[in-house]
Amino acid sequence: MRAVRVPDDARGMVAAVRACIEGPTIKGVAIPEAHVNDRGDGKPGRVDLVACCPGLPLLFIECDRLSPRAKSIAKLKLLPGRRLVLLRGVTRDDWVDGVQVIGLAIEGT
Repeated sequence: MRAVRVPDDARGMVAAVRACIEGPTIKGVAIPEAHVNDRGDGKPGRVDLVACCPGLPLLFIECDRLSPRAKSIAKLKLLPGRRLVLLRGVTRDDWVDGVQVIGLAIEGT
């Protein structure tokens, strides 16, 4: 996943990550805009992608810009399985409150 280069816009990034998950290497299924009962403030919301990959736990993914949004972290912390925030345009690989954060390069850079 770290090698994926993404467009510098939210929709394009989600589409590129989804294509990577569903491609010939990972062979998974990615559900965009998946409904969640609680987005961290007691209200229903959505997660950018939920991925099911062979032999791996369910993966919940939020796609953010330069840093993980507090809302993304709060939402993901409430979900079971693996949780990941992907950032576009930064180099980063760490954890925030039990959520993995990985930076992806922008296409053409």
